[in-house]
Amino acid sequence: MTNEKCKIVRDLIPLYLDNLSSEESSELIEKHCLECSECQNYLNSAKKEIKTNLQNEETAKRITESLNRQRKHKIIKRTTIISLLIIFTFVFGFACNIAFSNPLPDYLEEYYGKEIFSELKEGYSNKDKQELQPLIKKIKEALNFTGNEKSAEKKFGELACYTPAIHSEMDEVEVVETELSFLTAKLYHDTGYLWIKYSQYGYEKNGDLSFGSADIQSRITLVKYGDEWTAVNVMEAP
Repeated sequence: MTNEKCKIVRDLIPLYLDNLSSEESSELIEKHCLECSECQNYLNSAKKEIKTNLQNEETAKRITESLNRQRKHKIIKRTTIISLLIIFTFVFGFACNIAFSNPLPDYLEEYYGKEIFSELKEGYSNKDKQELQPLIKKIKEALNFTGNEKSAEKKFGELACYTPAIHSEMDEVEVVETELSFLTAKLYHDTGYLWIKYSQYGYEKNGDLSFGSADIQSRITLVKYGDEWTAVNVMEAP
């Protein structure tokens, strides 16, 4: 029977198969699958699906190469500046139509999936919020961290994705403005999740804007090690 721990493990399996999960997450998955036949079957099915997708991609690549060879024998018609402007206008209008016909909430729901996205409507208890305060404090530290990427990963682990060094080509930036909001959370025995919203602006040492992001909704998968809640996966819509 699927429980909350199974749900967390299945959230992490795609990262595990792509060799992107942390060492702690990988150990959690492998240990759980040894004890849970349903999750082991889920993992095996995911592996088969990846293999099938790779085969399909190879077939599609061969078809594309064949079509490209055929196109090389066709004459490419020259276009005038007016034609380019017409095409640009059409593409721009089409893009605007898509943007306004697909509002942000629908896009986020499609990215996270209906089940995960519905967590935002479930609220949270004051007890859970209080218990997560040390983790919230650490996230705030990551948002304002001014060191380089290597030191960020060493200091914050999975939470290094919130540091300015991850978003900037500069080795170091000076963050002059950050804002963090607690959205919702749910804690179980040793697993859980947390949703936050944050804005972050970073400036290079010469004062030039290096990057900026506003009202980013982020979901964090949690696992409890001892008395400490630890982030094992962070999801953000691109």
